Amino acid sequence: MWEERIKEWYADHRGMSRDEAEMEYLKIAQDLEMYGVNYFQIKNKRNTDLWLGVDASGLNVYERDNKLTPKITFPWSEVKNISFKDKKFTIKPLDKKTSDFVFTAPKLRINKLVLELCVGNHELFMRRRRPDSMEIQQMKTHAREEKVRRQQDRARLAKEKQLKEEAIREKEDMERKYLLLQDDVRKAQEELAWFDLSLVFTVKSWSKFYTITVITHLRNIEYVTSIKQIPVCLCHCNLLKIKDTSHTPSYQLPELTSDITTDLTDAELGGDLFGVGDMDQLSLEIEKERVEYMEKSKHLQDQLRELKTEIEVLKSRGK
Repeated sequence: MWEERIKEWYADHRGMSRDEAEMEYLKIAQDLEMYGVNYFQIKNKRNTDLWLGVDASGLNVYERDNKLTPKITFPWSEVKNISFKDKKFTIKPLDKKTSDFVFTAPKLRINKLVLELCVGNHELFMRRRRPDSMEIQQMKTHAREEKVRRQQDRARLAKEKQLKEEAIREKEDMERKYLLLQDDVRKAQEELAWFDLSLVFTVKSWSKFYTITVITHLRNIEYVTSIKQIPVCLCHCNLLKIKDTSHTPSYQLPELTSDITTDLTDAELGGDLFGVGDMDQLSLEIEKERVEYMEKSKHLQDQLRELKTEIEVLKSRGK
């Protein structure tokens, strides 16, 4: 669609001033075949319908069905005189061998209008061929300087606008990074708080477990000690019973030695379920993780401060 093409052309010429746009339009339009031509209906001596075209280069006669290709041409440099009488219009060439071209117009006012256009275009034609006066040259020089100045101003404004847009985009990017860093810092702080809570809970849990283990171990030791004393007590009771009887026993009691008792090792007692070395290792690992979290939090805070400084610099530039 031609509307879409107009939008594209308008976007291509964005930033152009009105004077420059009009000049570019005239440069394109002047190359068209019908540019600047005023057409009038006429008839020749044979009463044939024709078109008379008046433009800046001269007079042209066209056929009725063709306004692009002239049938007869009279350049201004070859025209000697133009006149009309009533509805009759006469064109006299400079070449005496060429006969005059005579035509008639349907109305008298058309001949008057044709004559006025011919006089004006012929005057402009002659003026273009005369050298410019001093005033005209100064005006043209001033116009060229003014044009250069306007172009420089437009280029400067366009550059400032581009720099401003880039600064705005950079500021938006920095603010977006700032928000992301804030979110990272918040998450890191939450993780650090959760880690501290987990650390406290873990230490309390292991302390409780270690206490229970020690108590259980001590109870096992007491239990084993009591078991070791049972055979000795039983033997002692038997000896007392034998002494109380009136007859001598037919057998001799074995001597109580250490073989009677059963030695129970630490493995049989359950051993140390949680040693002191394991507790130290756990403390070292917890402290290491805490240091890593603190370093990460410090790094995020440093980045946040740098980003704040850059945003303040961009704001000061924008002002």
